[in-house]
Amino acid sequence: MKKLFVIVLLICEVYGWTAFWRGRKYGGNIVDPEKIANRNFISLRDITSDNWLTQKLDHFDFLNTKTWKQRYYVSAQYYKPNGPIFLMIGGEGEAISAWMKKGAWITYAQRFGSLCFMVEHRFYGKSHPTNDISTTSLSFLSSEQALADLAYFVTAMNSQYNLTADDKWIAFGGSYAGSLAAWLRKKFSHLIYGAVASSSPLLAKVEYPDYLKIVQDELANYDGCDCVNEVQIAINKIDSIMKVQNGPQSMSKHFKFCGTFSGTFSNLDISTIYESIANIFAGVVQNNFGVTVHDVCGIMCNMSIIPATLRLVEANSIVMKAYGQNCFQYNYNQMIDYLKVSSWSSDSSEGSRQWLYQTCSEFGFYQTSSNSSSIFGDRISIQYFMQLCIDVFGSNFNFNSLTNAVNRTNVMYGGLYPETTNVIYVQGSMDPWHALGLTQTNSIQPQPTIYIDGTSHCADVYPPSKKDPPELTAARVKIVKFLSKLLN
Repeated sequence: MKKLFVIVLLICEVYGWTAFWRGRKYGGNIVDPEKIANRNFISLRDITSDNWLTQKLDHFDFLNTKTWKQRYYVSAQYYKPNGPIFLMIGGEGEAISAWMKKGAWITYAQRFGSLCFMVEHRFYGKSHPTNDISTTSLSFLSSEQALADLAYFVTAMNSQYNLTADDKWIAFGGSYAGSLAAWLRKKFSHLIYGAVASSSPLLAKVEYPDYLKIVQDELANYDGCDCVNEVQIAINKIDSIMKVQNGPQSMSKHFKFCGTFSGTFSNLDISTIYESIANIFAGVVQNNFGVTVHDVCGIMCNMSIIPATLRLVEANSIVMKAYGQNCFQYNYNQMIDYLKVSSWSSDSSEGSRQWLYQTCSEFGFYQTSSNSSSIFGDRISIQYFMQLCIDVFGSNFNFNSLTNAVNRTNVMYGGLYPETTNVIYVQGSMDPWHALGLTQTNSIQPQPTIYIDGTSHCADVYPPSKKDPPELTAARVKIVKFLSKLLN
């Protein structure tokens, strides 16, 4: 195929017992385009049939001959002779076929006359390398194995579509998959010519307190009242309520606790409650559609609702309703029981258990709040998260092992100094993940960047809309110029 350019698009993915947990939405961090508020999309599911590629279970052990089937989609709707080829690769959730029709990458495909592929990440969606998701099976889940899957996919498509060594692959992605896009170019530059990495957390960290600090900063930008102060007043009162007679029962009723409430809280329950409260606001800030910062701060500043704790209850109610969440997670042991189920038929197999494994074994990313002066208090400690890793996966998944794993991840990929070429990094100022990525270009970090003021996680990946802020529209124009330069 003469002068055929190939573009790889990795899409960001980063409810079960909770709709939003530790910076990840139930089902993955990229939302089905049919569900985005104020956008009228036709039904697009099942527009593309499933295709399957045989992959090795372990790319790094030549003695292991086990294989599995990886799901992917393909569409030639916009392809023109000598046009580029886009390959969208799913992150920490199911690869949704609706994205074969909608998304910024499709507008790029229309512009450049692209053949489009989408590949699902191992251990997510229907791509099941093993018979279960036990801890032993999940040992084959890692970013390195996923990158090798991508490399072998490129090789297979080169063969199937008669591509040559001169054909160029360019990777696009957002969130965890955005990191994969950049790392794919870094590790397999002989296969991948360039990349656009959106909302990508490049730096692995055991503790990531800046996540909730950015959430707090975004609440502080609300101009209707001092939203941060009102949230902090409500959370401080929650602490007092938990200590008085009948206080826990009152909380159970108002917050709609999941399961049967015993009437008391363990220390781990208290940490779980504080984390769940933080997630009310973190999910809104990170996604900022449907329910927005303006909505929740409007409730927290509504002084006709007294006391402040009832305003917090109301904010929680509208967020749970928007996410389709039926109850408030407070019980640590219930959470552990949910996450320990290792069957593919379990609800946690949508990705909650798998992504937790990747954070416990590669990335950390734990969104701690251990300072009493913080808006979310001091009950969300690193010890809480490490206990979770141990209780779900075993005693080997402890602080020391994670520290070593995080150091290894940064050695493998370069952290905030990836030294990539032909990669552009896109971040949103509202996105709590942006502090782990690249936001500016300078002499120390020469890679091109786009920092979009007023946008959240993966905003540039979604379908363009007339309601998009001008900063977001301008960012997509820059991405097109970047692509044009590479393709020319």
